[in-house]
Amino acid sequence: MNKVSVVGMIMLCFFISGCGSTQTVKLDSVENDGDRINMQIAGDNAEKMETESSAADISNMYDQLVITCNPENPEEQVGPYSVYLVIPGSVKTMLDTENNSATRIGPFITDDNNQVVIDLTYNYDIAYLFEADSKDAEVEIIVVTEEDKEMKNPLTLGQIVHLYNVEYDSFVVEKEDYTVSFVDAYPEGVLSLYFPDASFIIRLAFPEGFEPKSSYEMGLVMVDPNYGSDYYLGRINRAWQYWDLPFFESDSLENKNGRVFIRDFDTNEMLNYEESPLELTFDENGKCIQGDIVTITFSP
Repeated sequence: MNKVSVVGMIMLCFFISGCGSTQTVKLDSVENDGDRINMQIAGDNAEKMETESSAADISNMYDQLVITCNPENPEEQVGPYSVYLVIPGSVKTMLDTENNSATRIGPFITDDNNQVVIDLTYNYDIAYLFEADSKDAEVEIIVVTEEDKEMKNPLTLGQIVHLYNVEYDSFVVEKEDYTVSFVDAYPEGVLSLYFPDASFIIRLAFPEGFEPKSSYEMGLVMVDPNYGSDYYLGRINRAWQYWDLPFFESDSLENKNGRVFIRDFDTNEMLNYEESPLELTFDENGKCIQGDIVTITFSP
């Protein structure tokens, strides 16, 4: 093939690529071995067009997320909810053993309208967590009760949002408003987040503004005629277990009565609570007549 043919083919390539486009095609190399021409046309043109298209789409997107929590049983809501953004699939249910405290951004606490607004501009937390580095990312919206700081009972799973990266630490979304609906409840048969196998719970509450110690000894003074005298069935109750004092089937509470007590763990002093004295009764199956969860309020 002569040089004239080579030049002609090159001109033909430029003519064809120019039809219907104002973009310039980069000719990386032309190799002539005397019989054939290998032309490697770079993908710069296509990438540039794709980038410009993405930029046009992004210009119509939103730089914040407005998340509305919609409990289907609002009568069970006792306070605000905590909203987290996590790596999809990283949060499990409370029956799993994996640690749910990692791979999360939050909490964002809902307002009086059960909403949170999350600014996506210059959001370094998202960029760092997802190692975005100018890449898009997906997040999962997780809602828990405010007390559930370790996400042991996620009320929502599978609500995914795609984030489009506009620069390293700034993102936009196609849809601004997200409403997440859920049932505000523990899994069936579960009384306590930290003790899913508990059969009975005494829950300790505190007056507003009171700062409790990190732990107290609590339990029941058992009144058992067959035992001959009263005895203590007590355990340590701590803040990290959400102030839930558990009792189990192995405690053998069948046909027994017990008086609730609370004691200072450091001084061994008996402390007051508003319902004192409160005596609980258990039936032949060990079930508390007063309810599966009994709440007492600390009295300073």
